[in-house]
Amino acid sequence: MQICPMVLLLGLAAVVGAGMSAVTRRLLTDPSTGWWSSPGTGAAGTAGLITAPALNLGWDYELVVFLVAALFSVPLVVLDLLEHRLPSALIRPLACLTAALLAIAAWERADGTSALRAMMAAVVVTLLLLLLAVATGGVGAGDVKLGGVIGLLSGWFSWPSVALTMFAATASAAVLLGLRAAICRSPSVSSVAFGPFLVGGLFGSLLWP
Repeated sequence: MQICPMVLLLGLAAVVGAGMSAVTRRLLTDPSTGWWSSPGTGAAGTAGLITAPALNLGWDYELVVFLVAALFSVPLVVLDLLEHRLPSALIRPLACLTAALLAIAAWERADGTSALRAMMAAVVVTLLLLLLAVATGGVGAGDVKLGGVIGLLSGWFSWPSVALTMFAATASAAVLLGLRAAICRSPSVSSVAFGPFLVGGLFGSLLWP
């Protein structure tokens, strides 16, 4: 992507992301969290997330889908980091919007293969996280629901994209858990906010060619 369109895209993402900070403040149990729920955080977070798909996808239709995903991802990350919860009030519209936009893309391109793979990936990732939730208790219901959206988005491209996204998310979360356990020297350190890792795995995987 050329420099001028890239700047315009980042500016648009920053403006809309700053507006989404109002949603973050509304959903926070304790709204007095300073810069976490400020317009600056929303702007910087959204612009930062959209950089990876902009560099890799260019002005493709999928860029619109990932702009929507970035707008919802920043409040989800903030809420999960601060309060360890991923509200359905954000995940449901994110899931509906991304599914609708990808369905439009599949219809316009007559690309049933990508649409089918995306739906299958959403189911596979959801079941995987559900199994982890039952087996370990370290994955919450919000993580399972967000994982379905992450699977849908990564599955649109390829199965290796799904694998890379989930590997990046789980490996980085495991590393953080290990570091926290080593630093705190306590066996009670057994949970971590997984939502940010799911988001990071998705957008980080787009840096891979």
